Amino acid sequence: MAAWAEKNGYQQLRVDGQLVATSPWPKLARYQEHNIELPLGQITLQPNAEPRLRQLLEHALGLGQGVVLITHGTTQGTIHGRTARNTLRLSSKRACPHCGMGFDELDPRLFSYNAKHGRCEMCGGNGTVSNDPSDTATAAFEIDDPADAIDTRVTCPACQGQRLNPTARAVYFRNHSIADIAALSVTHAAQWVNKLTFRPTEKPIVQDLLPELKSRLTFLEHVGLGYLQLDRSAPTLSGGEAQRIRLAAQLGSNLQGVCYILD
Repeated sequence: MAAWAEKNGYQQLRVDGQLVATSPWPKLARYQEHNIELPLGQITLQPNAEPRLRQLLEHALGLGQGVVLITHGTTQGTIHGRTARNTLRLSSKRACPHCGMGFDELDPRLFSYNAKHGRCEMCGGNGTVSNDPSDTATAAFEIDDPADAIDTRVTCPACQGQRLNPTARAVYFRNHSIADIAALSVTHAAQWVNKLTFRPTEKPIVQDLLPELKSRLTFLEHVGLGYLQLDRSAPTLSGGEAQRIRLAAQLGSNLQGVCYILD
């Protein structure tokens, strides 16, 4: 990205909210996800600025393949020591002309509550939030007698316990959201998958995905977990259920030369 920007005459990029020179390009943390944006210009909104505004928007939409970020000058405090500003995301392809909402191109990470792209912002992908304003992250672990512990966590009101953000929950396949499918048991999910039919144009897309999906559900059924809902959280599983899930994962990995001794 930095080499492309420098080659095309762009002197700076915005990395995680801070302007960085394209040359010399700083070394970024290898295992940290970064947001890299290309700032194209600043403009003060006034009647005679419309031609320049139109030019900037057309340029940004062209480079961004239909997506542009507009940062307002109004500040909203600081985040990690940096000034936080109002940012508006606009799209000429993935936006509603009535409500004005826009979103990025769909990404597999959007459908995982373990990734920041998909998880609910209010509950952090846990599906529950504390019902006690004075509750702290460690309060539940500072009680001497477990019998005195009070569960103050309730279903997240933002995602209704589905753990995903509104964009992820708004994507439907065959009239079902991913949250609807995840609420099925392994057996019912396998039955639903086996009934799916696809048009000729869709078959190349699912030809590798469908067999993998069916095999994973089959292995879970073979180890006796057909009753388990797909959205069950790990802390609610018994020791035996967790072991059988790991075993099903190993069976589905096509390992060779491995012997399992089950006691």
